Amino acid sequence: EIFLNSKLSNYIENTPITLSGNLYQLLLPQIEKSVFKYALKKTRGNKNQAAAFLGLHRNTLNKKIQNLG
Repeated sequence: EIFLNSKLSNYIENTPITLSGNLYQLLLPQIEKSVFKYALKKTRGNKNQAAAFLGLHRNTLNKKIQNLG
């Protein structure tokens, strides 16, 4: 949590205030992509296990991965 707070704080401090209305939309996909990558790495690419680990349905995980590229 300390690491994430540090990185998030740094990102927000360096983001121009003109983008502040879009901050959530900018951050969420980046955070999701990282979380999904690490879950898939932990499960050696097994989407069923990664989805269970994340508390998502496999179809939801697949859809989110597809949307994030």
